Amino acid sequence: MPEKSVRQDRRKRTRAQVHWPLSFSLAGATATVQTLTYNLSSDGFYCVANATFVPGETRECMLAVPTHHPQSCTRVLSVLCKVRVIRVEVLGDGGSCGVGCRIMDYRFVDAA
Repeated sequence: MPEKSVRQDRRKRTRAQVHWPLSFSLAGATATVQTLTYNLSSDGFYCVANATFVPGETRECMLAVPTHHPQSCTRVLSVLCKVRVIRVEVLGDGGSCGVGCRIMDYRFVDAA
């Protein structure tokens, strides 16, 4: 009897299991969707959000990267990212979905 095939991981970059704050801008609205990364690489991330995402669409989001600054354990580096939604997985009846995004461009935002 043949063994079941194992799903091959197609990722090109190593992923770090980090849970950093992330907020997506909503088109035509001042509201944002707040979530956390589940994992992150140099070219993308995966998160779970309670919003509608469409594979192929482009979104802006703000990633809060902890700096581990010696004088302030709460200091973060804000990174504005332009991302393309690569994958969307419906996770249940509660409206949440898993979202895989590729980072297309980014810039550091001055907190001052």
